Amino acid sequence: MKDNCSHLLNKSVMQIVAMLLVFLMLTGCSTNSRSNTITTELKEDGKTALIPIIDEDQAEERSKEAQKYTYEVHASDLKADSIDLSQLGISTPEGIVVDEEKIVISDSGNNCLYVMDLQGENMSKVGEIGNGECEFLHPTGLAYTRGYYYVMDSGNDRIEILDKDFGYVDQLHLPDVKFSPDDHFTSIAIDENGGIYVCGTFAKNSGIYYKSQEEQEFRRIGIGFYGSLFEDNGTVYAMNQGNIFINEKEETFGMCGGDNSLWRIDGADLEEICTLPVGRAPESFVVSGDKVTFLSSYEMGIMTFGIASGNYLSTPYMYRSGKDLPDESYMTMSNNTIYITNRNENNILILSGE
Repeated sequence: MKDNCSHLLNKSVMQIVAMLLVFLMLTGCSTNSRSNTITTELKEDGKTALIPIIDEDQAEERSKEAQKYTYEVHASDLKADSIDLSQLGISTPEGIVVDEEKIVISDSGNNCLYVMDLQGENMSKVGEIGNGECEFLHPTGLAYTRGYYYVMDSGNDRIEILDKDFGYVDQLHLPDVKFSPDDHFTSIAIDENGGIYVCGTFAKNSGIYYKSQEEQEFRRIGIGFYGSLFEDNGTVYAMNQGNIFINEKEETFGMCGGDNSLWRIDGADLEEICTLPVGRAPESFVVSGDKVTFLSSYEMGIMTFGIASGNYLSTPYMYRSGKDLPDESYMTMSNNTIYITNRNENNILILSGE
């Protein structure tokens, strides 16, 4: 952790670079002939949005506010380690679930799942490219509950359900809400009642999509939400990455770093339980007791905040540069150990107690 914390000396320079990276990673604009209609639709969405849909001037104000936030950096007692996936033939690690014996990750580049022990050894492959049973196209998020794996088979617009031995069980069709070829579902969580929650990289048609066990189709909740999901002991949480913005004059829209909150979800109801400083741009997160830990694109590191207070507690890990920073990370926790996939570095970062 000593080497890790030494990178904090260049924090102010790194944050300037990080702001540019966050803007580039989060901002996406469209200027096709349908844009005027879409910005109008987004304004209409803004009237009932959970997360404010803002104009570009407000986005710039939030960027300035993010720069004003200061804190005294505290290292945590977590030890950092990693598993190098490039040596295992893995291409693009995405979703991850971990139990007492194994790690399961989705590989969107090789269109399959990989299963390995907690040391990253004894690996086996599940599935191949296709749209049949136990076949995948750009798999992303993963969830595991009650003996079943839920695979976000994003390229095939479905969730594939596998048993504990990775045998095919069923599939669920994802909502048809993609606006551009780059749009895809990324995050999935299952609550204690079997309700399924999904979200993705949608500036247009933003939100969380929810389906109870009784419902046949997903419905949209949390308009304006753009972020990720996490489940802990049957409770589902959501954390938004920023705000959707629109520029009516130029007829463009996109995503920017901005408001950040932690939400607890119960069916179609979302309760804000923690407000974080503006502009932290959390990509993925875990909840443990009264703390939330997330990967901050802005701070270029892993941060922990108190849920009740919304105050900063510690920085378990800092990335050396924007090159090392994951551009679409997935995070999970098992036995008080945090696991984060990084497709840029092609590894799994592991943060555990001594």
